[in-house]
Amino acid sequence: MVRRLLVIAGLVATSALAAPTYQLDRKTIALGEAVTLTVTAKPSTLDKVDLTRLAQSCEILNRNLGRDKNTETLTLTLYPRQSGRLDLAIPGIAGRAPLLEVSDGSKDVPRVHFRVETQPATYHARQPVRLTLEACDSGGLMWTRPPLPTREGILVRTLGEDEQEAERNGERCTAHRWHWAMTPTAAGTTTLPLPVLEANKLGRRLRFAPPPVQLQAQPIPAWLPAEAAIGKPVVTVNPLPVEWPIERPLAWRIDVNGGYSTAALKSLLMLQLATQPQLTTYPPTIEFVASESATPRYTVTLYLLAHTRGPVELPELVFPWYDPATDALQQVRHGATALRIVDPAWQFAMQALLLLATMGAATGLAYLVHRTQAWRWRRHVASARLASAVDVADLAQRLRGFSLHGVARVAPTLGEWQSRMRREATIDGIAELVAAVELSHYGTTSSQFDALKTRACDALRRARPR
Repeated sequence: MVRRLLVIAGLVATSALAAPTYQLDRKTIALGEAVTLTVTAKPSTLDKVDLTRLAQSCEILNRNLGRDKNTETLTLTLYPRQSGRLDLAIPGIAGRAPLLEVSDGSKDVPRVHFRVETQPATYHARQPVRLTLEACDSGGLMWTRPPLPTREGILVRTLGEDEQEAERNGERCTAHRWHWAMTPTAAGTTTLPLPVLEANKLGRRLRFAPPPVQLQAQPIPAWLPAEAAIGKPVVTVNPLPVEWPIERPLAWRIDVNGGYSTAALKSLLMLQLATQPQLTTYPPTIEFVASESATPRYTVTLYLLAHTRGPVELPELVFPWYDPATDALQQVRHGATALRIVDPAWQFAMQALLLLATMGAATGLAYLVHRTQAWRWRRHVASARLASAVDVADLAQRLRGFSLHGVARVAPTLGEWQSRMRREATIDGIAELVAAVELSHYGTTSSQFDALKTRACDALRRARPR
């Protein structure tokens, strides 16, 4: 009898040991807090357990599996994805699964309001859109920027973030906003699973799972070319110089802010430059410019290389775009630009010839002025010297040294000076003047001498070159 009781007790203990058990460290938490679920079962029971159902209601952050010779223990760190009563049963694991009460907030964990929006609200395939994810709380949470997961059919580029005061569902809160540039590559509805948001409050790690967002991209016409942007682009063309040297590449920069891809923009430019040999020696370069705009920005550089002198007219550039409001294909045009190609060597030669011609003209003009005006100056100087003569001998000597042809030797006599002047100049009354000066050597008064000087000065002032 005793032996039978011992066997029954052993079977009961073995059965109890082999039955799986669930254990929670807490029965009630707030959304954002973690809970630890421990499952114990017999060996080789928990290593291949399916947690898909549990993962739908909770984020499984950590998973640890331990075992000894009699039992196996699975420890899961869970973050609930929604509030309410959650059944944490695991398919294939018997036992009484616990129920977890999840509230929207508590005195330690604030309630968080989530919002997702796109700008514009309605958009088409291939159209750049600004996607904003907002978490608004009133508990001073320190948020970490979430990485947006990649999704087939959607191109995503990270933009900035901001923070502002807001009111959500009648509550004042601080809105933390993260932005992305998103471009759907095809029309239709796409479910974008948003990343789990992580926050910190006084050293406590909190994680919140926002609801997934449905993206609805409107279709575009089948006839729309791949090179056309959705929405009007902004094109800024940098000015070109008036002249540029021959055989030297010129970088022509164009800023494009529009819904083009790099490949589409390059294809669009190559089609328009195919008939411009001066712009096809070097292929255009397209550089993406980082900005906070959802619409991509590019710096396009076209290279001009001219081999002949003369005017060059650069082509008109056309940037097509689709207007969803009118369902029509529009264009942004930049008119043709002209500049002149010059040869620096030829310009230098022309400038040298012009300089030589200018110098020759200046020399000729100086010579002409000298020939036509220098005698007037010499006549004026001689008249001034005569006026300062002190006696008849001094007056006669100054007369004998006068000449309209520049520096000349002093004539030995007044007669020789008179003969020289007849050859080179016309002076009215020169014979009478010479006779009066020679006669004055025999005696003259002061008044007569002054009158003689005046007469001599008047005669020289009337002198003209032959």
